[in-house]
Amino acid sequence: MAKDDELVAAKKAYRSAKEVGNRREEARWANVIGDILKNRGEYVEALKWLRIDFKISSEYLLEKDLLPTCQSVGELYLRLQDFENALYYQVLFLIFRYSVFLSAIDFRLGVNWMESSHTI
Repeated sequence: MAKDDELVAAKKAYRSAKEVGNRREEARWANVIGDILKNRGEYVEALKWLRIDFKISSEYLLEKDLLPTCQSVGELYLRLQDFENALYYQVLFLIFRYSVFLSAIDFRLGVNWMESSHTI
């Protein structure tokens, strides 16, 4: 598939997900579009799509769904040499990853570390 065809197909999939209200797929396709543009060196346009992904993911999805979003946005800011924003999104990535890790432990052990007297 040619690069333009790949982008056209991704935008079509994004619009389709948006039309039916599938937030998870809408966010995923916005991330894919951002990634395609990032790999082409079109960083400003890529950032627009990754911000769409971040907005949808933070408003409608679980914290674990923000992991790829934060990673992608942080990497893009790094490429733009905007180190403050790159660090911000990488720290968010680590916070959400840690939160997902604790949730997995809670589920397996039946313990809620955040509400218990245990410290880590």
